[in-house]
Amino acid sequence: MNKSKVFPYPFVQAPSANFSTTKSTALSDSIEGWGSTKLDNKDDTNPNNNNATLKPKSKEAIKLSIKCCLSFSFSIAIILSIVSITAVWITSFAITISDLSNRNRALAFGEINLFTIKFLEGVTQISEVAQSLMITNYNISDTDKIIKDMVYLYKSILDYQSTSVVTVYIGDMKGNCLGIMNVDNSPSLFQMWEGTGNPYNETWLTTCQDIHHNEGCVRSSKPDVINPRFNMTPLVELGKKNPGNAAWTQSYIDISMPDVIFMSMITSVKRVNESVSFYFGYDLSAISISKFLKEKLSGTSTTGFLLETSTDYIIASNQFSSYAFSTKDINGNIDRKTGITFGDPATKRTTEFLFQSYKSFREIECGKTIHKENGMEYVSFHRICDKHGIDWVMVLVTPTWVYLGGMIISLIVAVGCSILIVILGVTISLIISIRISAPIDDLVELFESVGKMELENLTITSSSFKEINDLQTNFSNMVKYIKLYRGFIPSHILAHLEEESATSKELKKSKHSMKRTFDNASFAGSVASVKSKFSLHLEEKKVSMVGIFIDGFWDWCSDLDPMDIIELLNEIYIEVNKVAKQYFGQLGVFDNGLIPISWNTATDTLSHEERAVKAAYQLKLKLKSIQLNWTSINSRTKLYIAATSQEILCGNVGTEEVKNFTIIGNLNQNIHNLIEFGKRLNVPLLITDPLFEKIKTLHNVRLIGFQDIPYLGQVNNNELNFKELNKVYQLGEPKKVEMDEWMYELQKIEKLSSWKTYNEACNYLLNYQFSEALELFNQYLEECKTEDLPTFQFIDYCKNV
Repeated sequence: MNKSKVFPYPFVQAPSANFSTTKSTALSDSIEGWGSTKLDNKDDTNPNNNNATLKPKSKEAIKLSIKCCLSFSFSIAIILSIVSITAVWITSFAITISDLSNRNRALAFGEINLFTIKFLEGVTQISEVAQSLMITNYNISDTDKIIKDMVYLYKSILDYQSTSVVTVYIGDMKGNCLGIMNVDNSPSLFQMWEGTGNPYNETWLTTCQDIHHNEGCVRSSKPDVINPRFNMTPLVELGKKNPGNAAWTQSYIDISMPDVIFMSMITSVKRVNESVSFYFGYDLSAISISKFLKEKLSGTSTTGFLLETSTDYIIASNQFSSYAFSTKDINGNIDRKTGITFGDPATKRTTEFLFQSYKSFREIECGKTIHKENGMEYVSFHRICDKHGIDWVMVLVTPTWVYLGGMIISLIVAVGCSILIVILGVTISLIISIRISAPIDDLVELFESVGKMELENLTITSSSFKEINDLQTNFSNMVKYIKLYRGFIPSHILAHLEEESATSKELKKSKHSMKRTFDNASFAGSVASVKSKFSLHLEEKKVSMVGIFIDGFWDWCSDLDPMDIIELLNEIYIEVNKVAKQYFGQLGVFDNGLIPISWNTATDTLSHEERAVKAAYQLKLKLKSIQLNWTSINSRTKLYIAATSQEILCGNVGTEEVKNFTIIGNLNQNIHNLIEFGKRLNVPLLITDPLFEKIKTLHNVRLIGFQDIPYLGQVNNNELNFKELNKVYQLGEPKKVEMDEWMYELQKIEKLSSWKTYNEACNYLLNYQFSEALELFNQYLEECKTEDLPTFQFIDYCKNV
């Protein structure tokens, strides 16, 4: 079998008789009328042109808007008045408001100090009462009486210091101890007394049942909790050092409750002519002070805290719910927080500020309140001392604006009123200036739109000023004539104007930005220079073209009235123009039934091959209904669409005054040959191999033949092997299934796969396996059950090869 045998007719379509096949004629094959443009003056890019220009003054003048001047004058006058009035009343009331703020701050700090002092005095009074009851004839060996007395005392304390009381107890100098302890808000008998049943080395805790309705502690005979014996030596020693007096211990932390600060008051009982024989103990927490600070300072952005002078430890703070007073490491060691290590930033900042003034808090005089300023904060502190060993420093940190709220509100109201007055004044000035300048501004915008050939929806509001009204009338007449001329302006010129308009809008949106963003559907390149668009030039570039051919147009000319032909063409052009704009194609001149659309000619276009194919397919769908309507007029009328892509020469030729945008090459001839090829095979939509390579994954296509498509400077050659020819394809449905309904999807998938057998046969054909190809072509005819001319021509070739 001779594999070099050429394909006979119909695979290679000879050039149409209307076109010359010589090289010289091919180079001059242009699309007439694509841009015949006459300019009254020379090229805009020519520096020697005589176009009318705006002549500047000898000295550069600043141009001001009437609206701006009026608004600025009103605003300045109003603002100066408001500033003067505000300065007067602020000066008058600033001192009074400052004094009032200081008094309010001192009053709040005094209430906090008073609460703390009364809290301590209350504990002292309780201890003194207990001491007075035990100083004479109190039998410390009578444990039942001790339990009964401690229950009574515990219930009495609950009425006054329910949140603070932890334990009330009596202890002797041997380390024995007996009393009532608050365990998880439940009173329990605290028993560590040798000879009452528990061993010397144990501490028993037994819950007292319904303590409020019983005189003593009604309890179980067995303890609920047994702990190792507590070391009471520090308390015994404190009682010995203060015989017959009350004394406070330093604050401490229970390892089981690291977030609570505890303190103990030990009151030793010394009878006449006797040494200390026993003591009364009262353990309590500082939580009530913290709660009072939080309640008192809530909603004020103020921070209050209490420090222990001897250790710098935090005793209480209104931030106790947010930050811990101590932390426990993995070894169980407790780390107490000082004012500097406490988590609250205001506490840390203020403590550091105080240490800048005092090396130790002991330098602060007892009972004295001091006020200082730390930046934007007021700091008030007071050292609390008593004869029983209390030595604390109460600190209050207040932002300066807290007590200036009244003044701040007044300023806000004043500024708000000023703004309203300014707005009112500017509004009045704008209304006056707009009445004067609005018609002129409207005309400026309308002239800008006309300059960009945006002639639709131009609305002119008639002015009451005679001169402006005359100007509006002349402008309306000018627009009417421009609309008439616009239809004759070449499409690439209109495309350039539209591109400039779109770019101008983008620049307005992003004039303050260094980056410019373009819509992905817009032209790929930025706006070309005026010289490259309108000067005489030729450039070689690859373009794409779609041709829509009306088969039967000459029958229209012989059978129909010219007005009917215009109406029919108008129906086509409406849809063609929509598709051309949608895919940024340039509509060419109607040529005896052929409507060309090109891409990447006068304007650079990204992905022009894909745009051309999508446009061709959309035209097929949109023109199908129009073609059905023609059946009643002329049943022989059909539409054929062909698309190709190739290298050509294009640009402006002519003179500086009269230019013509021209496409030089075989492009128009090749479109005609493809359409003739499609007519002979009854294929309504054809594309060539360069377009197929771009869209083969997007559309269902099939090979229908081969064409010798000459490019720039080439001629047709029928003596070519089919491997060297350009393949011609029929464009089918898109491969993407867009519907969700499964039945419709199934039908569409079947439709997309209808050319599967045909394409397999073509693969065998291209590999010279003609017998296998012939078998599959026959199988396809049985499957499609139609007279498919491309299949018949391939069958004939396989039989005759």
